[in-house]
Amino acid sequence: RAKGQLQEMGLTPVDWGGDIECMEVSALKGIGIDNLLETMSLQAEVLELKANPRAPARATIIESSMQEGKGPVATVIVKQGSLKVGLPFICGPHWGKVKAILNDRGESIKSVGPGMPAELVGFSDMPHVGDEVVVMDNERAVKKLSEERQEELRRKKLQVPRRSTLESLF
Repeated sequence: RAKGQLQEMGLTPVDWGGDIECMEVSALKGIGIDNLLETMSLQAEVLELKANPRAPARATIIESSMQEGKGPVATVIVKQGSLKVGLPFICGPHWGKVKAILNDRGESIKSVGPGMPAELVGFSDMPHVGDEVVVMDNERAVKKLSEERQEELRRKKLQVPRRSTLESLF
C-alpha cells in the first residue's frame, strides 16, 4: 500500500523499476533497522553526500516550541558548517545568538556538526518550521538584517490589495 502511494506521488520504488529505495522497517519489533542503516550509508557514498564542517553554518528548523525558562527553542538539523555556542544567527525575520545547544539526550554540548540534530536556544522570537538558520559574522549585521526583514513583512501586511477593474485587465 505504501509503495502504491509513493507511485501515485511520482516516486517509483526500486522493486518496481524506479530509483527510490523502499524497505520494511519496524522500530518496535526491531525489523530492518540494520538494513536501513546499511542502505543509507551506501546511498550517501554513491551520491557523494558531503558537508564542510568549516563552512559558515546553516541549519534547517524541523520543530519549534516555547519552553519555560528557555524561551523560543528550535530543533534543527545542521546542513553545513558547525553551530557553536555564542555565534549570532538570522532565521527568517528573527535573529538570535546561540545560548545553548542540546543533543538528542538533552545534554548541553558546545558545538554540533553537519547532519546532526540539536535543540537550539537563543531565538529572539518563535521561528517557523522549515526556516533556515544562517550564522553571520557579527551581531550588529544580524540585527540590521532582521530589522529589514521585519520592516518588509510590515509593508506587505499594510499594503492594500488592488481591486481588479476592467481597465487594469486590458
